[in-house]
Amino acid sequence: MSIPSVQWTAPAPFWQQHSSGQFGSQNGSQARFHQPYILRFTSDNFMEEYMQTVAHSPDRLREWEAMPETWRGPQADPIPVDSLPGFAQRLHRLRLGLAALADGEQITPSIQNDMIIPSGQLKLYQPAHQRYYLITACLVCRLSGLPDRIFDNNMGEQATYVIRRLIPQQDDPEPDANNLHQFDEYAFVQKPTQNEWQKLGTTGSAITQTFALGEEQLPLFGITYQESGAFSRRLLSGVIPVAKREAYIGAAIHQKAADGADDVPDPRFSLFQSTIAQPWRSLKDQWNQVKAKYSTNREQIEDEVAEELEAQGESTDAEEIENIAKIIKENNKNVQTQTRDSIQMSSWVILLEFANYLEKYLPDIWAVVVGKNPQSGLPIGSANHTLWQTLNLSRFIDDSENITLAAALAAIASKENRRRLESSTRTYAENSGSAFWPGFRFRLTAVSSLITQPSSPNAQTPSGDSLLETQVKNALKATKKPPNTPPLPFAVAQSAVDMSAPGWYIIRCVFERPNCIEDDPIVMSEPTRPFQLASFFDPDAPARPIRISLPTDTSPTGLSKFNKNTAFVVSDILACQMERVGDLTLGDLVRSVLPWPLHKSLPEPKEGSCAEGGGVSFGLICSLSIPIITICALILLMIIVTLLDQIFRWLPYFIACFPLPSLKGKN
Repeated sequence: MSIPSVQWTAPAPFWQQHSSGQFGSQNGSQARFHQPYILRFTSDNFMEEYMQTVAHSPDRLREWEAMPETWRGPQADPIPVDSLPGFAQRLHRLRLGLAALADGEQITPSIQNDMIIPSGQLKLYQPAHQRYYLITACLVCRLSGLPDRIFDNNMGEQATYVIRRLIPQQDDPEPDANNLHQFDEYAFVQKPTQNEWQKLGTTGSAITQTFALGEEQLPLFGITYQESGAFSRRLLSGVIPVAKREAYIGAAIHQKAADGADDVPDPRFSLFQSTIAQPWRSLKDQWNQVKAKYSTNREQIEDEVAEELEAQGESTDAEEIENIAKIIKENNKNVQTQTRDSIQMSSWVILLEFANYLEKYLPDIWAVVVGKNPQSGLPIGSANHTLWQTLNLSRFIDDSENITLAAALAAIASKENRRRLESSTRTYAENSGSAFWPGFRFRLTAVSSLITQPSSPNAQTPSGDSLLETQVKNALKATKKPPNTPPLPFAVAQSAVDMSAPGWYIIRCVFERPNCIEDDPIVMSEPTRPFQLASFFDPDAPARPIRISLPTDTSPTGLSKFNKNTAFVVSDILACQMERVGDLTLGDLVRSVLPWPLHKSLPEPKEGSCAEGGGVSFGLICSLSIPIITICALILLMIIVTLLDQIFRWLPYFIACFPLPSLKGKN
């Protein structure tokens, strides 16, 4: 005796509308009969609502079918199902069954819906929008009456569902999502380093009825209820993870290079860019901006002062111009000195990162840098030799230093210099002495040409990267990757993803019977209706009502009543820095960015530790008042929004206030 065939169908409460031809054509009704359905709920207690509906009035379940909606035209909520005693439930089911047998009419409470549901494609919203969705279907045997298929757990049988992504076969910005044959179906595959969408084939083809290796499977749970004819029926349901939308839309679409190898960026090179090249490039940009804004060229300053005085209609006496220019030059010189000190400290940190990087990922070059191996160990013309030459020929020269980049890398990696840099709690100044800092100076801005990106690709930098980046990339290709290489940074992985694509999805229910011999071990359902996953800031999304009550009595007496029970733990270093920042005023900050004659540089940081200056030298735990913090946050928000309105023009859409006469602060 052969095992009965198994098939997926729509949820049993939906069967009658298929048999009554509510979908128009017979073909359309038959197609939907084999599709799982998506149910929509608007309550945080959606699971209780679903269970109660199935238990007490399963014939009404189709009222919860998800339809296209927006916050301007929401889908009406069904009337909640009241809980009935067991005897009343049996009478209700018998009445419906007898009525259906008598005249074939369907007796079900109708949904009270006077609102027009907008046409369009189905979009599922997130729990933050107060929307929840369930996928529902029935797994039945292909026998008279379509009895439920009972799982045999001992045989490893289980039911799950998969989410598939639809990618248009043609480059169409607005594909017809209802014509599934125009799409390729992709499976969501979870990998240790990065999730991706793997192509299966055209939707409807046989290959889409199979799994991709490592494809994500989501659980289904069963719920049993009594039909109108007193027969038991089982529904299989699962919660659709709409909040996982960013993981789905951000997963890379798997593509193969022409030679069959995966075209994936090297995470070692991405690490070099993020920890060394980009910070180095930022130092270069910072120094260029300071030199352009705070010039120390006397003639240039005198010309600018003369133009400013002439524009204001004041005297342009040569002696006065010279005196003013002298003051400005001295001020600009101080600014450049402070910037150089800041760049030197950052350069030491970047050099230490570079040294650690070479030691781990390019050990052959590092062995030559620190003198463990001779230079002859790097074959001439190889990628490693080319990079070594660049490090050895790049040089920093000033009044007291003449050192190559390779020598600086070896020096910063020494035990003493590393200890000084990593244990320092001070702000570096050139005149502070070298007892607390590495015993050499090397400002990376002196060799910034190494990380300057060309305006267009050339023979030395064909990919458009800087010279040093290109040489590091080539050296990495010739070096074996260590086993503990970190994964590709998230930002790099996301840069190759098309975030503008709308993202169409379908769901298929899956029945697995791995030990079945006579029938297919995997039975997949037809796809659901195509849908999109709404982003958190989707303009069509409903808004969850949120109410925040601010303190009512904001007088000093009222605010003093609140308990300060929020603690911030502050280390001794941060406490020292906070004490020094406390000496600054708003006027100091404003004048530091104003042009001459209103400009005033910020005071130079004090040298030494806080203990030496009589300040805080220990950690603190500070208790703050949350109500006061909340009020300050709201006021700052209003100020910032008002200021930025000059750019965004968003003030008319930001806030709407309504009178509340009964609310008094001193009630």
